[in-house]
Amino acid sequence: MATMVRVRHVSVKVALLARLKTLQLRLAQLERPVADGHGDEGDRSLAYERHELAADALDRIAEEIGACDAALARIDAGEYGRCAECGKWLAAARLAALPAASLCIDCASHAERVRDDRRRRPWTEE
Repeated sequence: MATMVRVRHVSVKVALLARLKTLQLRLAQLERPVADGHGDEGDRSLAYERHELAADALDRIAEEIGACDAALARIDAGEYGRCAECGKWLAAARLAALPAASLCIDCASHAERVRDDRRRRPWTEE
């Protein structure tokens, strides 16, 4: 059983490292300068839109890189597969679908509800 878990962790680690490399290449592509929008108003508007989309993509990629790095650290620490919030084991199907997942489905759902509440009511303090 322990050997099987180690083999599984090695395959997850390989997949996470491959994903990390893909994300880093995508990040490098997005960090290249985009045209500054010289030209007419339409050209400037299009350049601004591209800049906004690139900034959003950079944020998402940086977040996923952080999640992959954290998952690799959990593998090395022997904590991979445990929920960072409640300590329960994550479902195998969840880890198969989201290898970088750090929360069980219940804790992830709760965190998402809290995040959504904050977006709807940004003026409230905790």
